[in-house]
Amino acid sequence: MITSRRSLLLAGACATAATACDIVTSVGPQTCDRSEENNPPVAYRGGTVEGGIYQSSRWDKDLINFPGGMQVRFEHGLGSAPRSWTAYLSFEPNGTNGGGSMAPASGNQVELVDMDDQALTVRNSSCADYYLLVTAQLNASPTPAGDG
Repeated sequence: MITSRRSLLLAGACATAATACDIVTSVGPQTCDRSEENNPPVAYRGGTVEGGIYQSSRWDKDLINFPGGMQVRFEHGLGSAPRSWTAYLSFEPNGTNGGGSMAPASGNQVELVDMDDQALTVRNSSCADYYLLVTAQLNASPTPAGDG
């Protein structure tokens, strides 16, 4: 009797573990094609430049659809290569509008591929879909008024 109970418990535990494993693999990250030949950079010519700072869109409108594997070439219009850049992500196309939010990207969510005096190119290597806003600036910190 004890042996049959143990067998039943063991069978039940294995069935539960198999179900749990199925759940974990179905919600985990899906793979995507991140190859450069199948995901050439898409040119983006929008955004604004003010005070030596480029911003690809407003915080609350028109963020760039950024699916896994995609590369975007931001033509920043700064006139020389930026000294720094930052990427922000949202799950909503309008960022902070309507209760949405934005957060700085980390890890392989947004990778810098290239940066020069005309553009900066980034890639989504995370295989998750986001909406993207990029900023870039010429100086590490703005010069205060009156210094000079």
